[in-house]
Amino acid sequence: MPVRAASISEHEKIMKVARQSKYTRDFSNHIFSSERNYDNGWIGVYKKKDGRTILGFICLRHAVRKKETVVYQLGVDESNKRSGIGRELVEWAMHTSPYKVVSLNVDKANQEAIKFYKKVGFKKVGEGVWKNGHEYITMKWRTQ
Repeated sequence: MPVRAASISEHEKIMKVARQSKYTRDFSNHIFSSERNYDNGWIGVYKKKDGRTILGFICLRHAVRKKETVVYQLGVDESNKRSGIGRELVEWAMHTSPYKVVSLNVDKANQEAIKFYKKVGFKKVGEGVWKNGHEYITMKWRTQ
């Protein structure tokens, strides 16, 4: 699998991918991309075969109290969408999760992402509203 835990030294390359979508532009926020998150292995990258070019990333956390892995952001380079990179990133999250549940919130307006998450096996389990007023859908994937 070409996905592996990212290092803080790759942050700027990840940001190039993150800036391509309005849904992942805030990846630079310390909540998502702190050095601790890199050290914990909570940020994964998909690299091109050349080993230098990052084509996608995923940011997650293993929530001990909830006993589930939460995906905060997933981004794929615009010119490489629909090539299986997103699926590989999600599979990495599932494979590295110490829990049987992987969850996420996705902006209700982001129909492309909702369709993708359903395709890879996530199910809608709820809805809500973020502090900024945007509506979201909560989705979960379970191993059983």
